[in-house]
Amino acid sequence: MVSGRENWLRSRPRRGVLIFFCLMFGITVLASTQPPNDDGRQAAVPAQPAQPASGPGSTDYPHAAMQISKHGRGARQFWLFTPAEPQPTQAPIVVFLHGWGAMDPTVYGAWIKHLVRRGNIVVYPRYQEDVRTLPREMTGHAVTAVRDAIEQLQSSGPVRPDLDRFALVGHSMGAIMSVNIADRASELELPLVRAVFVAEPTFEPLVGTYDRIAPETLLVVAIGADVKRDASARRIFLGSSRVPAANKNYVVIHSDDHGVPPLVSDHFSPCAAESLDADRDADRRDWRNRTRDALDYFGYWKLCDGLLDAAFFNRHREFALGDTPELRFMGRWTDGTPLREVTVLARTDFPDQPAEAAR
Repeated sequence: MVSGRENWLRSRPRRGVLIFFCLMFGITVLASTQPPNDDGRQAAVPAQPAQPASGPGSTDYPHAAMQISKHGRGARQFWLFTPAEPQPTQAPIVVFLHGWGAMDPTVYGAWIKHLVRRGNIVVYPRYQEDVRTLPREMTGHAVTAVRDAIEQLQSSGPVRPDLDRFALVGHSMGAIMSVNIADRASELELPLVRAVFVAEPTFEPLVGTYDRIAPETLLVVAIGADVKRDASARRIFLGSSRVPAANKNYVVIHSDDHGVPPLVSDHFSPCAAESLDADRDADRRDWRNRTRDALDYFGYWKLCDGLLDAAFFNRHREFALGDTPELRFMGRWTDGTPLREVTVLARTDFPDQPAEAAR
């Protein structure tokens, strides 16, 4: 006597259905399994390199914490971030100018913490009341905030500003504002700008000529390889005619999908969202899904640190200027494969007319 189960299996259509599902299950399992190594062990998926332990971009922090204060109102509001544990008597000033609409410093929280724990005072001007603030007013708002920040630091601290070590760092529209301020620093009655680091500069209507930036100013223009809007970046690099070639660099940071998660070097790759407020329940990591990664450690942060160290302390120049192995190196995936190196471009690498930029 044939059981019901055996009778079901002997049915040709049902056997076909069973075979089909078995095959699909097998394919799914195979697709989700990494090929074994030669010794039979399963290969691990490569992961990004961790933040290095020493040098520019690293976790070698002389300060364990920072103090935060907010001052002013509206478009002239600014945040002060000062090193703590231990608290220095004096520190360099880094003005950090955000991109369009990023009025909350949380968007760059991880980068700001990194700069401060390395021993810098960071001034973060809001410069926009909201997205309706007119672009032609923004640089003026930022300059007012910087002056007020310097006065606040000089009068009540908690750390005195070292006005001989003054730098500007900017992203997107803030990058263009940074070089605009550097070009007019003397008439704006600001300290001599020792260094300017601009990442993904964008917003062509604000771009100037930059032939008044001081020759002793060190300048790095950094863009992501996936960014097609490079006209502003080129105009800044080519227009800063008084800055010697040895004192400036134009670098391209590349994407890399060798491991997981992949590294995407686009307009928003300098953003590293992280909470700056201890009262918040958790770190904010939802701003365009961007937080710290290897593009920061070995790219933006390393280049910026090297530039500031070279300008302020005459060290680590090789990590920001020239075309050196230290500058190009981007770390290794956990399987030992090097990340795609940074590309350094010279004046002769650009056509006479840069491509049009789009906002």
